[in-house]
Amino acid sequence: MERSPHLTWIEIDLDAIQHNTRVVKSVSGVDVMAVVKAEAYGFGGVQVGKAAVKAGAAWLAVVRGHEAFDLRRAGVTAPILVMGGTTPAELDAIIANEIALPLFGFEWIPLFSERAKAVGKPLHVHLKIDTGMGRFGVFPEHALELARAAQAAGGLEIEGVFSHFAKVDDHADPTTDLQISRFKPVVETLRSNGFPTILAHLSSSTGVMAYPDAVFNMVRVGSGVLGVGNAAGGMDYGDQLQHAFTWKAQLMSCRRFPAGWKLGYGQDYTTSEGEIIGVLPVGHGDGFLRHPKNVVLINGKRTPVVGKVCLDQLMVSLPEMMPLGTEAVLIGKQGDEEIEIEEASTRWSAPQSFVSCVSARVPRVYLPEPL
Repeated sequence: MERSPHLTWIEIDLDAIQHNTRVVKSVSGVDVMAVVKAEAYGFGGVQVGKAAVKAGAAWLAVVRGHEAFDLRRAGVTAPILVMGGTTPAELDAIIANEIALPLFGFEWIPLFSERAKAVGKPLHVHLKIDTGMGRFGVFPEHALELARAAQAAGGLEIEGVFSHFAKVDDHADPTTDLQISRFKPVVETLRSNGFPTILAHLSSSTGVMAYPDAVFNMVRVGSGVLGVGNAAGGMDYGDQLQHAFTWKAQLMSCRRFPAGWKLGYGQDYTTSEGEIIGVLPVGHGDGFLRHPKNVVLINGKRTPVVGKVCLDQLMVSLPEMMPLGTEAVLIGKQGDEEIEIEEASTRWSAPQSFVSCVSARVPRVYLPEPL
């Protein structure tokens, strides 16, 4: 095997991204808005966005304006929604690049209308409805009033309406059903009062399978496209989704130690006679967090991390001497063994989106080739 030019790197399988997008589209039966915010949760916003669109995603969603501009500069022409809103300073560029924005409330209408007229292009907006999350939006009973006010102001095109699930992973809790019951009448009212073709999106990756009555005519999916959380929280697509993320590193040191040698910060691990210790060039500065039961895969076997994870390195206890450059997998599959993102997130008591915090100094390598 040819040795990687990187000390540590993440391989992103773009074929898997496309496969997952097609699965979500097939299962839901409606258009897919692929969520690629936060660099597609650390997978790479532009490349994942391109792969999703190539596989049939009708829309992309991000949270910040600069994420949408990156996609446009990369040649992505598909519709994009900036879910987190914008600032007056970037609003003209948003309009000029034909990027959609949420309409959080009545207070945004004058600015949006003024700038759209000045730029000479309509600003596409999606009405944000607060059905229970409590962050942004108007209460359901004000949705039609908001749409009519935006329409009357001029320069705005009412393109969509959406809300956000608060407890979709907890099926025993009534919150999700309550949110659906609040959102459905909003969609029906808008469609029967002058907005018959409005896009309605509420369902998430988990919601597609667990709450089919929340699908409407578009689903907003992030982790499903990435193949994360397949069995977690009721996001049960069976074995249809493919994992697209593999975090690797190569062995940089391999030494045999005498008994009683203490390792690492805090000196809280003591070697046994003849124990073989390897060093991998990955640390908590890269996003690999400390935990007493950390493991990696080497030669297809689970290998314990010993001592405290350093900022830039970690140490492993090896069963035998191994050549430098031996490939280790921190998250992903090697041989018949696999460490899934879900396992790491549980171990570290972190959300599965923790991969978005894996440092940018860990290169992303796209397979088969960047699009």
